[in-house]
Amino acid sequence: MERFCKICFEKIRFNFLRSLIESKINICSSCLEKIKVDISSLVINNTKIKFLSRYDSLLKQILIKYKESLDYELRDTLLYLFLPYIRLYSLNYIFVPIPSSKTSLERRGFSHLNEILDISKLKYADILENNEVDIQKNLNISSRVKNKNITLKSNACNYKNKNIILFDDVYTSGTTFLSALNEIKKISPRRVKGLILMRNTYTFS
Repeated sequence: MERFCKICFEKIRFNFLRSLIESKINICSSCLEKIKVDISSLVINNTKIKFLSRYDSLLKQILIKYKESLDYELRDTLLYLFLPYIRLYSLNYIFVPIPSSKTSLERRGFSHLNEILDISKLKYADILENNEVDIQKNLNISSRVKNKNITLKSNACNYKNKNIILFDDVYTSGTTFLSALNEIKKISPRRVKGLILMRNTYTFS
């Protein structure tokens, strides 16, 4: 059966080595090579965050098409290259996706992070909600600091004493992550850490 790359739509040529390693090949080798792996760490409020790449590669274009152009089929391409690492990093942890604003959810029609985790078969708990009306990227940094509207859902108490990974797609100012982290700490998790797909380069020296 012929397969076509979900990113560039070119026919995927058979690769014996990849066929042994990957159960389902949805990205061609050319596009795979353009996805930059750049794993790094940051500690915020005594919580380690792992980043998988920078916000300047093919991943950025894929994310924009997925979130803004609503190309739903791209949901399984964003973590594709990183899944072996992610499965090790998240061993005995449960993911908690950081929610989008209500405005974004209504426009998009789906929770993009939940869909990514679901199709990647990563266990997650939907226990946070974001009540902000304005989209974070349209706010300046001072406004983002004041715009802390992430709260716990009623089912959050079920995850007390669990190991939690806060999951997001892009880290810019860090205020959204910090707001989510402060809420998660209210349920007294055993451990908490972060995993973010991409980081904006200006947030790092």
